[in-house]
This record gives sequence, structure tokens and C-alpha cells, in this order.
Amino acid sequence: MTAPAGGLRRDGIEFRAMRLGPLAIACAWVAALAWANRNVVIDDPWITFRYARNLLDGHGFAFNPGDPLEGYSNFLWVLLSALSLALNVEPLDTARAVSALAAFGLLALLCFVAPGMHPGRDEPRRPHGSLLATLLLGSCYPLAAWVAGGLETVAQAFLAMALAVASAAAVDRGSRLAAACAFAALSALLLLRPEGPMYAAVPVVALGLALFGSAERRAGAKPLAAALLGAAVVLALYTWWRHATFGTIVANTVSAKIGGDPLAAARSGLRYLGGYFLGAPALLLAFAAAGAWRAWRHRSEADPVFALAGALAALQLSFAVAVGGDWMPGYRFLVPALAPLCLLAAFGLGMAPKFAAGVAALFLMLAGVLDAKNDKGVPALAVGLSTARWVADGRPLVQPLVDIGWELRALSQADDTIAMSEAGVVPYYSGLRLIDMLGLVDREIAEGDGGLHAEYDADSVLRRAPRFILLGFTDTPAGPAPTWPPDRQMCEHPRFREEYAELRQWPRWMTDGFGGRLQGRMVLYERGRP
Repeated sequence: MTAPAGGLRRDGIEFRAMRLGPLAIACAWVAALAWANRNVVIDDPWITFRYARNLLDGHGFAFNPGDPLEGYSNFLWVLLSALSLALNVEPLDTARAVSALAAFGLLALLCFVAPGMHPGRDEPRRPHGSLLATLLLGSCYPLAAWVAGGLETVAQAFLAMALAVASAAAVDRGSRLAAACAFAALSALLLLRPEGPMYAAVPVVALGLALFGSAERRAGAKPLAAALLGAAVVLALYTWWRHATFGTIVANTVSAKIGGDPLAAARSGLRYLGGYFLGAPALLLAFAAAGAWRAWRHRSEADPVFALAGALAALQLSFAVAVGGDWMPGYRFLVPALAPLCLLAAFGLGMAPKFAAGVAALFLMLAGVLDAKNDKGVPALAVGLSTARWVADGRPLVQPLVDIGWELRALSQADDTIAMSEAGVVPYYSGLRLIDMLGLVDREIAEGDGGLHAEYDADSVLRRAPRFILLGFTDTPAGPAPTWPPDRQMCEHPRFREEYAELRQWPRWMTDGFGGRLQGRMVLYERGRP
């Protein structure tokens, strides 16, 4: 079977059986690293779970019953968690299972749908380009880390890449089925994340390629244009519902995180990118740039998926810079960019002979596994192995917060309020009303000045006189230090020192980013105690 004169078309089915091996290797590695990191789950998923439980209990989309507020960033994830709770299944297990399926689907998408890698050659097409892309993606540590993370990150990455592939197929072949898949993927993204509308740029770029391409592509653009219009209707209906439910079209989480100096946010975002790509993943970025250049040189004959992969990667990286990055470990804002980058990197290697391409890919994969740095510059595999030790002693990262939540449920009254900086685990298990000192689920604090979790206000908290205030401290050589900036501000406030006294403490440890522990404590203060 020979390649068509246009080149860069999708591989034939005769190679699909031989792709199962590399796909299985990539899936096995992602699963193993996700399992090793299963105890490293942070507080935020329980914000979603509390919304889901309140929804099932008839309180609507409210974190505190009676106060509708969009303090989540993942509408579809809330619905998924509510379904899990309705079926009496632990929502974290459901979230991880769906994330694992999304990761395997993403790998399969690259393995079976990625196009051939040899433009302009009248020769049999070879599958090693898509196999390289699959293996490269399987070696990217953030993908595996967020399979275990409990949030919607990996599902977002799968939908974004599926949108790019489906949009490319729609304009390249005029496929109504591909256009329907693009509509479904884009609609899901619109409902999954607040930045979902930005992904509409992917089919828009595809339509641009069609309008300035061949007559066949111009004709094939009609189904995709209809899909884009349908997604716009979905967005309009969702926006109307949000305004009717919450009185605003901007999520409270966006108000709490975005703001302040845009140049400061951009500098923080660039540092965020540098933390990942200035290590071994710089090789991935370099080969992806080479692949993008090759696709541009052969743009008249290239499968449009390469252009859309480049657009998707640029879009996601620009978003990470614009919002200032993210405090969470594992570079979650970069995960949706990894699949398109791996596809382009494989294309950059695609002209090389099989042996040379294999050696280069092996080097990239080993670099990704052994030397892909986490937020503190530590090899990802070392962190994975250290978390395996955490698993062995049976102390997940959030377990102390779970214990505190259950004890507070027994200690408190039904109408009591607690103020703290971590809005997930403790409120979920205690059932207490919450004043979120970081503002994610608190309208008053989210409307303050600042961004990047800099909107906190001890005066606002103390004015509402919560019965309890729970603060975190980390042991340092100079003594205990407040863990979060709002905790530090609260400790320094004279009114807090006058009106609140310590009730009790719980030991707590956190990861230091090096696979080790930072020992500390959570201290509960009660209002009006002598």
C-alpha cells in the first residue's frame, strides 16, 4: 500500500495490530506511576464532592446551604461526583477511574488516530510516528500524577486532543461523524472548565485552514461550522443558567484567582513554564518546535491535525502564562498541552530512519521518566518512589484533615461556622458552614483586590465571628510558622488574639516537594474561650 501523493494522511489499518504493544507499555507505565502517587492527593477535590453532596441533599449548587455560589471550576465533575454519591461509591475512586480511562483514551488517540509522518513520499507509510507520540506521552510525569489527583485535568486533556483530531478529520474529509465528535468534545469542554470557551479556537483554526485550502476542504468545512454553531448554542444556554442560578456569569473561583497586576501574573506564569520546560522536557519542546516547522513547510499537503495540535499547545501554554500558573504540584495546567506537543515532537523525529528515531525517542522517554522535574526540581521517579513509602505506612497526604473533619463533626453544633484556608476535606467531613479564607467559596473575599490566591482579608472573617478558626503551622528551625498567607495574616491580627483561644491541636505533615515530609500541626481556635 502506498501513500497518496498528498502525503501525511492517516495510516492504514494494517499497522494497527503492531501498535498494541507500545500502547500497552505506555498505559502500564502511566498506571504504575499513578498508583505510586495515589496517596498524594490534595484538598481541592473535596470542594467538588461537597457541592455534589449538597446537590443530592436538595441544597442546589451551594457550598454552604442557602447560599448559591459557583465555587467550583468543573461543572461536569460536580455532576459526575453527585452520580457517584447517589450510587454509594466513593467519589474520589470514581474521579480516578474516569481519569485513568481518559488517560488511556488519550494514549489510544495518539496511537491509532495520529497521521502518517512522511510528507510527499510515494512509499509505504510507516507507523512509528504515532507510536513515538504514544510512548512520549506515556513518559510525561504530569499525566500520571493527575490520574491520581482526583480533579478533571486528564479528562480535559483528552477532550481537547479529541477536539483537535475530530476537527482535522472534519475539514480534511468532510466527515459528519467527525464534526459530531468535535461538537461533543467542545460542548463537554465548555461545561467542564471556566476556560472552556477558549478551545473554540481549535475548530476556528480548522475552518480557516479549510477556507484557504483546496476546494475539497472548503466543502468539508460545512459540517464543522455547524458543529461550532451548535456548541455556541450550548454555551449560551449554560451561560443563561449560570446567571439565573448564581446572578453572575463569572465563576467565584475565577474572581478569587484572577486579578491584580497582569505583568506579575505573566512573570509567575513564565516561571511556572520554566519550572517544567527548563529541565529535561526542554527536549520535548525542541522536537515539538521542529515538528511544527516541518508541518508549516509542508502545509499544502499536511494533515491539518498538525496545525491544530500546534494551536492547541500554544493556546494551553498561553493560558498557563496568563493566569500566572498554578500552586498545585504536577503542573496540571500543562497536562492538556502534552499530547499535542508529543504528536509534534514525534513528527519532528518522523523523517529520521527507524533506528535513529527509536534511539532519540528512547532518550526522550528516559529523560521524561528519570529527569522530568517536579515543582522543586526533583526527579519525578524519585518522588514516585517516595510516595510508595507513604503508601506503605498508610498515611495519605490528606488523612490528618479527614481525622480533623470527623472530630469536628462530633465537637460542633449543626449551625456552627469554621474559617480556614483549605476548603475541601475538613468542611466535607465535618459538615460545618465555611468561611473560606482564600475566597474560592466565599463571595466577599473573592471580590477583594489581588490575584493568584492573594485575595484574603482577616477583617472580613472576624467581622462574621465564626465559632472556630482552624490554622495550619509548619515546623521550622525558627519555630512554628503559619502554612498559608491568610493564616499568617490572621495570626498577626490583634482582634484574633483578643477574641480566640486555642482549643486543641492535631499533628499534620505535608510533602516538601522532595519526597520528604514537613512536620507541622493544625491548631483549632474557638471564639470566646478564656
